[in-house]
Amino acid sequence: GWEEDREARSGNMKFAIQTFECVRSVLTNHSEMVRTSTEPVASQARLDVVTTLAQLGFVDAAVSTASTFLTDPKQKAKRKELDEEVADICKTFRSKLSVACRSSPHFQLEHMGHLLPRPPPKTKDPRISTFTPDEWQRRLLDAVDDRASVLVCAPTSSGKTFISHYCMDKVMGDAKNKDGVVVFVAPTKALINQIAAQVYGAFHSAFGIYTDAYRH
Repeated sequence: GWEEDREARSGNMKFAIQTFECVRSVLTNHSEMVRTSTEPVASQARLDVVTTLAQLGFVDAAVSTASTFLTDPKQKAKRKELDEEVADICKTFRSKLSVACRSSPHFQLEHMGHLLPRPPPKTKDPRISTFTPDEWQRRLLDAVDDRASVLVCAPTSSGKTFISHYCMDKVMGDAKNKDGVVVFVAPTKALINQIAAQVYGAFHSAFGIYTDAYRH
């Protein structure tokens, strides 16, 4: 199916996503066998993983993944043999089947966000009582407390807006600087109205709305 999509120059990534997910599943569920065993089935699995990644055009992932195989010094000979096979595979199989993406991380972020594992955070934070923040959220809270500048790039529904309320609270609740101003930029009018309602409900503070069609 993936070969047919690529030959038709289709933008459908369904089969590429499924293939990449199969590779991830093999490496996750059979990690010990694939990475350390010298049995023929393990050797074939290693080559299949590397070949698949290379065929998708992810030579970076093929090489970095292969580097985690057979790391025991006692397997030096097997390791050398694998390195030669990987180099040959990456040279041979990068073809018209390659995904039009800069790298494997870029592909996963663009097309596989819903499949990426998100282990639950383990450490609670006294500044947030309703949920346990992720590591990046705690770092953001620290930066806000230090009055530092921060640029956050995270997917939709990852918690950016919720955490931004902490920033608003720090500004609006600053007794020493009562002239603080918060500017919240949103991509759609619907989200602007939603945020405005949340700000008013949380802070009961004066606010204004500015769009290309409405100012209040």
